[in-house]
Amino acid sequence: MPQYELTSQDINNYFKEAYNSMFEVEPEYDYKKTENFFTCVKKELKVKISHDEYDYHDILKKLNDDNKKILWVTRLRNVCNILQNIINKYGEFNYIILGIFGSNKVTSDIDIGVSYKVGTDLNNPEIKKLSFIIEEFEKSFVKMKYTSLDIDVEMYADYFLSIKDGAPFIKTTNIGFEKCLPIVLSGILKNRIQAFFDSNNINDCDSRRLITKIKNRKCIEHDVNTEIEIAKEGLINEFKLLIITHVSGKQIDKCKNILNKIKKSHLNEATTYLKKYMNADYPSACKIYYNYLNIAHELYKKYFFKSQNEKTMNELTKAISNALIFRAESHICAPTIYHIVYKLQGNNMFNNIDEKITNLGYEISTLEQLGFMNRFNIVYKDDFTIGNRKYDKYHMRLENALNNININESPKNIKNKTMKKSSKRTKRIKTKSKNKSLKSTQRSS
Repeated sequence: MPQYELTSQDINNYFKEAYNSMFEVEPEYDYKKTENFFTCVKKELKVKISHDEYDYHDILKKLNDDNKKILWVTRLRNVCNILQNIINKYGEFNYIILGIFGSNKVTSDIDIGVSYKVGTDLNNPEIKKLSFIIEEFEKSFVKMKYTSLDIDVEMYADYFLSIKDGAPFIKTTNIGFEKCLPIVLSGILKNRIQAFFDSNNINDCDSRRLITKIKNRKCIEHDVNTEIEIAKEGLINEFKLLIITHVSGKQIDKCKNILNKIKKSHLNEATTYLKKYMNADYPSACKIYYNYLNIAHELYKKYFFKSQNEKTMNELTKAISNALIFRAESHICAPTIYHIVYKLQGNNMFNNIDEKITNLGYEISTLEQLGFMNRFNIVYKDDFTIGNRKYDKYHMRLENALNNININESPKNIKNKTMKKSSKRTKRIKTKSKNKSLKSTQRSS
């Protein structure tokens, strides 16, 4: 993962390196001038779009290959300009590290993880909270009447690594697992609702992406709170179907053991978190995110500068996960981040990663991967199989999580009948699942 300080020199380095990953020539553009992304698209690419059509990927579909690259560069300029403007306004942040994922393909999103450089003294009053950087970044887009999500860019605070040595430090304990489970389920249900928006082509009813929340007849007919309740009731059956269809052998028993840990109280708590997010417009959701980050910041500072104990660590785990509910696209819990980002994507970049994830952490990651698989199974329907990019991605991650669970070391779970494959049952349910609403999907489960 490329990392850059939040300084003028490193932002320039990022711009050049990203540009050179797409073109074999020096950059022809300057990102120092503040520009509205969509105004540039209209002017430079001659694309006619209304404000309702402010979406990077929708515009991408209208362009030829050469113009897709220009669109990509326009987004890169926009991101670098806003980062540079923060520096121009407040000075160099050489203690802030930006871990930037994606951006080397025209279809890639850009995820920016914000963290502290190892050795930063958080007791120094001159040190800004990570929420400050993210708020400045996101407000800059809103001032231009769109959001970073409209161009498929999202920024996150990274409190997952030690400020002392830069290594993973959050160990998934029994208490940590229990604290995170409802929040993880909230993230899974969030994916389920996103599938509902996508399948019904009503993303304009997704208030999280709107600067000003609107209500029209179509959105009222597809009330999100009703859909969340329907999703909650059908989730376990949908997961059982996924497991029957896509998991085999002893891995089925592992999945069954994990599902047995999910109680009605967990799901009820999960919907409480999710409704708070799904009913907020973009600025409101961002504000809640910043508040949760500030809670996480104080716990992070307490852990490393006052009391490194398990209680503080578990509270921090919950605070970080609570915050991540209020991001559009993200994994939710620390062990999943450790598993996907640092172990798989980072190619085992930390030696002690499994000691921190533990069996319980891999169970959490299993649930999160099932959540993503469930989302895209609904969106792609019969095309969600081997060879589908989303299927291959999340099925590999699911298998890896399950392979890392040592069932002999896991706590004993309630016994129930082993789920068995039934091609007739699977075929019948998959046919019915072509219906777009959550209600029809729930009944077919």
